[in-house]
Amino acid sequence: AYVTDTTASKDAAYLEHIHGVDLLIHECYFADGWESQAALTGHSCLTPVAQLARAADVKRLVLVHINPMLDQEHPLDLELVRDVFPAIEVGADGQVIEF
Repeated sequence: AYVTDTTASKDAAYLEHIHGVDLLIHECYFADGWESQAALTGHSCLTPVAQLARAADVKRLVLVHINPMLDQEHPLDLELVRDVFPAIEVGADGQVIEF
């Protein structure tokens, strides 16, 4: 499933449509701490996306549509949410994903 330009929440309207998917590609424009800006712009922050993936019982989560103003080498601190959803990664340009 591919979800972009939306504010993630554990009770998102699209939750039933992504439930149990092998791969969820979800936008994560903001790091945590920018929740009010995410809500204003229709984007997501890291922890809510991880919580959504767990609530939807997805197998793998790849984050895309990352804020280009963030450090591109390590744009999001995934270690902050590995206890929420361990199978998380940041997608890369040209990345080929097999599932």
